[in-house]
Amino acid sequence: MDTFSDKNQKIALFQELISQIKDHRRTIKGNIRHPLAEIMFLTLSAVVSGANTNTI
Repeated sequence: MDTFSDKNQKIALFQELISQIKDHRRTIKGNIRHPLAEIMFLTLSAVVSGANTNTI
């Protein structure tokens, strides 16, 4: 079974890998409010936990 420390290390590795993805969003006029790494992490977390567009 994974310990708390093991899970934290896996999350840190995942966040590090995501942060290496190049962000091609338009940055003119301060349009970016959230880092791409956070968006990717939240999206993947939602998909893994079973989120879908039919649930409100």
